[in-house]
Amino acid sequence: MDFLPGAFSGIIKTIISYPFETIKSNKQISKQPTYLLKDLYKGISLPLATNMFKRSIQLYTYEKYQNNNTYVAGAYGGILSSILTNPINILKTNLQTKKYSNIRSQLTKKILTKGNTINIVRDSVFSTYYL
Repeated sequence: MDFLPGAFSGIIKTIISYPFETIKSNKQISKQPTYLLKDLYKGISLPLATNMFKRSIQLYTYEKYQNNNTYVAGAYGGILSSILTNPINILKTNLQTKKYSNIRSQLTKKILTKGNTINIVRDSVFSTYYL
């Protein structure tokens, strides 16, 4: 049952933060962001599923290993969820910024593993204190 609270947390996080993510991604590529509500939530389905999955893994892993050491359990949850979800985040960002026209053109190891190290570090440190 530890998966359900994590999934719910992922849904809420995505609904609140996704418009900001869209604006940030567009600004990073020097593209004038569109502020229409439908444009701010365009492509939310992939991050919604990813964040549900990511938060579920983090919470489940933390609950399973917290008896040993809560900091290690949090870091382990962050590392595991980052490894599993980073490729999906890369796909999302590339589609959001229109860097690639479709998902199929991005399915290479070089593209899908770009930034893995920094994301693993960020998520493990964050999860150590968050969870």
